[in-house]
Amino acid sequence: MPDFLRYLKIDETPIRCLEPGNGKAATGYFWVYHHAEHGILFDWHKSRANTCLDTILIDGEGSQSFNGHLQSDGLRAYRPPRNSNRSCQSNGSRRAQQKRSPSRSKPRL
Repeated sequence: MPDFLRYLKIDETPIRCLEPGNGKAATGYFWVYHHAEHGILFDWHKSRANTCLDTILIDGEGSQSFNGHLQSDGLRAYRPPRNSNRSCQSNGSRRAQQKRSPSRSKPRL
């Protein structure tokens, strides 16, 4: 299998939504997956738990359906033993800068 088919990018984005029945806003998450062959997939969950990934990365028999490299922002849910994890460079450099200067919460632009 070519390497580009063993590469999957995943990110979750918080979205405010209305809870049915009580009219109050809650936070849910769009999980976005990008694969070179299969394109883009949007998945909706009410949490950022690693079990949200199971609907996509685990097949119906409980076996891992994707075996390759994941690129993500480093959220704990993405970490091995699932797959080989590749963190996004911008998130990695932001974390490195925060370690160098912990007094600033946001990097200067």
